[in-house]
Amino acid sequence: MKILAVDDEPLFLDVLNAALQQRGYQATTVTSGSDALNALDSSDAPFDCFLFDIQMPVMDGIELTRRVRARAEYRRTPITMITRVTERLDIEDAFGAGATDYITKPLDRLEFGTRLRLIEQLVEQNQLLAKAKDESKSRAEPNTKPMHDFDEPRLFSEVGGMIDFLALENYVLTLTRSEIIGCSALGISIENITSIYQRASAKVFEAVLQNVATVILDQLKRQHFLFSHVGGGDFVCLLSRFDELDAAELEVDLQCEMDEFEAKYAEKGLPVPSLHVGEQISKSMFSFGSSSSLLIRAIQSAQSHDKSSILSWNRRAVG
Repeated sequence: MKILAVDDEPLFLDVLNAALQQRGYQATTVTSGSDALNALDSSDAPFDCFLFDIQMPVMDGIELTRRVRARAEYRRTPITMITRVTERLDIEDAFGAGATDYITKPLDRLEFGTRLRLIEQLVEQNQLLAKAKDESKSRAEPNTKPMHDFDEPRLFSEVGGMIDFLALENYVLTLTRSEIIGCSALGISIENITSIYQRASAKVFEAVLQNVATVILDQLKRQHFLFSHVGGGDFVCLLSRFDELDAAELEVDLQCEMDEFEAKYAEKGLPVPSLHVGEQISKSMFSFGSSSSLLIRAIQSAQSHDKSSILSWNRRAVG
């Protein structure tokens, strides 16, 4: 596993490298964001994961994460933030920029080992996905879509507030009980996604999902929120429980904006995406279950009108 670690404290980099060496890894280490970008440019092979300090002079870890995510080859590469900062806003900004996970200084060897195992799993998943895509492309006719692409979560980095679904799940898991009680989740589902998928080319299908993501951002831009594409036609948003939304009204507003693109969809022989907004879900002080169940319940609520999406989500949840 090829690792790039960035921290402006050389002593900490030595500690980090020693911890990695104990697990059989040797990291490339640099002390600034600019040196990190130079390392990307000069590397003979892509890095498999990144470890970034949040607080660094000139270019902090959050800005570095944004710049790395802007590179197509690193859209899904695991990025773990390492920092002394425990303020929620800084951590949230890091996830919003594209971070996958975070751990705090001083380095706890047990916690670091757990996080590293998660990184290994993510790297392996990315490698298997890349292999599956390559095999599908070699077998498929031009512009056809492998079936596994339907369930694959998409990330459109140019859409503000949108992060990878795995990163959103990890972020929710970092929240304390009182913090998760202060959050709510909202699911949005494209009810006719199967019909669109069957008719659209691979490129057009991606464009449809990005169009929906952009409309969601436009309608919720007054809120402080993060959101992700879950797979298929499902999106989930994480926002404050105090941002009470009228789901029916939001659904009408979303659909009205989508309907503005009717002529463009008609040109491609596609129906306009039909959006359904689920119930705004929150957890009470006495709720049981994992923090991630907040996202799952919101997704299932949005899918309540679309049985094909529910079946698709159930397959992903079981798998």
